[in-house]
Amino acid sequence: MKPIKLQSLENIIHKNDKYSKASSSLFEYNLHAKHDLQGWRNLLIDKASRFANKTTTLDLGCGHGDKTYRMLMKSDIAIKKSYLIDFSEVATKVFKGKYIEENAVIYNDDALLALENIKNKEIDIVLLFGFIHEVEERGKLINMLKDRMSENCLVLFSDNLLYFTAEEIFSDLNRLCLPATTFKKVFKFGMFHIYKSKSNINGKSKYVFFRHIGRMDEVFGIFGKKHREFFKFNIQREIKQ
Repeated sequence: MKPIKLQSLENIIHKNDKYSKASSSLFEYNLHAKHDLQGWRNLLIDKASRFANKTTTLDLGCGHGDKTYRMLMKSDIAIKKSYLIDFSEVATKVFKGKYIEENAVIYNDDALLALENIKNKEIDIVLLFGFIHEVEERGKLINMLKDRMSENCLVLFSDNLLYFTAEEIFSDLNRLCLPATTFKKVFKFGMFHIYKSKSNINGKSKYVFFRHIGRMDEVFGIFGKKHREFFKFNIQREIKQ
């Protein structure tokens, strides 16, 4: 049985309570984690950073903002601008205290309202970590996001299946009209996570495994013209059938 999804006001109260425990030490832990869920998402960030030089990034449902901060702190790249959106002001308080450069713009607002402040075709990299499953008007959000993405935009999605099925989420994300590879977890044994991988170009599926200590998201996907290049960096292995 799926959990009952919180309504907007309840969700804000819930998130503010959750992030009220935010601290510099927790921010640093998430920032440098190598294992578990935060470590998995950091791995995706590090792979995405190879494409991030001179780009504008968007972190939707940024939480503490540590994932964008990790990208901004890479010494070998220079990011033009980073947008961070989260309706909880409490969530981003540590980021605001640590990063004072003008190329980071934070909107503590509803995602749909915040996106209105961003120009069309401005965004080159989008982070959707633990966010899509909470969105009530997912179709409207995706339409707005599509307008704001540049021609070569790279979208990283990684999330749980708390309220929606993988098929529902991937169906919506495919409305971005980007070539993509998507992954759905089918089995875990120790540190080996087995996923069913599918291309939305030719519909072909295969099974791949990742070696990672702790949790990984149940579903994730890489969307954009560079989605195949993303996986040249050896984070997966194919299971021979």
